[in-house]
This record gives sequence, structure tokens and C-alpha cells, in this order.
Amino acid sequence: MSDLAGDSSAIPGFKTFPLLAFSVQILFIIFFALFVDYGWESDGADPANGLDPLYGGKKQSQNSIYKFYYVFQDVHVMVFIGFGFLFTFLKKYGYSAVGLNLFLAAVVLQWAILCEGFFDSVNGRIKISIEKLLTADVAAAAALIS
Repeated sequence: MSDLAGDSSAIPGFKTFPLLAFSVQILFIIFFALFVDYGWESDGADPANGLDPLYGGKKQSQNSIYKFYYVFQDVHVMVFIGFGFLFTFLKKYGYSAVGLNLFLAAVVLQWAILCEGFFDSVNGRIKISIEKLLTADVAAAAALIS
């Protein structure tokens, strides 16, 4: 047995990591509250986003949510489930690999949305769309692979 088995305070970073993770999430919440809005295609109350042409709705092929949703769903599952369970064959580190993957993917998704949005903002506001979510998923996949 290791000397560190019963004493969690002797593990380096044991108390600082939760504080850092909590602080980063609080910053993300503040940034999203201040700078992020939904894109116009995400507004379900807008009759133009419906499928009924009587109320000004578009065809399904013209709405980007219908075009990119299946690709987004596949990449999202690959990032969160595929990479998460890739290292579960390691007997000692299986659970921590899944947990670290979920945490890192969530942080990178949020960071990628903010970074891309600041470069592509409209009137100082970041508009979330299915394309931005897909780009953030690809960024998370790149971070998890490396």
C-alpha cells in the first residue's frame, strides 16, 4: 500500500483543483450571462422558424438547425462518450479517465464558444448557433486527442 492511501491532504493539488474549477465555471457563467444570446434560428417563439409556410416558416432544408443537427449529435456523442470510454480499459484509471474527459470536454466547449464568439460577435454579443456548437465540439475533440 502507498503512504498516500489514507491521507488526501498529501496529494498535490487536492484542495486547489476544485477551487480553480469552481472559479473557472463562475467566470464562464458571468461571461455567458454578459455576452451570449441565442441566434435567431434558435428562437422557437418566432413563427419564421417553424415549418408552416402559412406563418412565414421556412422549408426544413433552409434551416441550418435541421441541416447540421445530425452532424452535431454524432460529434457530440464522439466527444463525450467515445473519448470518455476510450481509456476505460486501464483497470486503475478507468473511472478517473471518464471523469476527466467529461470535465475537460465541458470546459473546452465553453471556452471555444467564447473564443470564437469574441472574434465573430455582432454588436458585442455572441450569437449561439448550431454551427458554433459544432465548431466547439471539434475544438473539444482536438483538445481531447492531444
